[in-house]
Amino acid sequence: MKIRLISFIILVFIGCSTDGVKGEKFGDEVNFSLEKTSLSNILSTPEENKGKEFLISGTLTDVCQKKGCWMTVKDESDETDIFVRFKDYGFFMPKDGHGRKVIAQGIYSNSIDEETNELSHLFTASGVILN
Repeated sequence: MKIRLISFIILVFIGCSTDGVKGEKFGDEVNFSLEKTSLSNILSTPEENKGKEFLISGTLTDVCQKKGCWMTVKDESDETDIFVRFKDYGFFMPKDGHGRKVIAQGIYSNSIDEETNELSHLFTASGVILN
């Protein structure tokens, strides 16, 4: 009886840790207390959002075919996309992940590309869930 109760409690805690979101998990636990933010909202005020943590969702549109060390994510609502790296090179995406749904938590940053003089955007994810 004690083993069943302990097993049940463990399953409940595991189930609650991702707010019921199923999928493959990479990196740190995703914090669902952060409000999901669209990429267009983040990119509309890049200097204000630089260094802030966000929860984003979208579709994985491209992934590094050498190691899975980066990906691009397209926002489902408005087709905006962003380049995503992984915190401390700590995890990798499956190379066949194209088209899968993504939820990612991370820090937004940007910089001026010296060759094109354009603003480039980067999202450094600490945790990712692929569905």
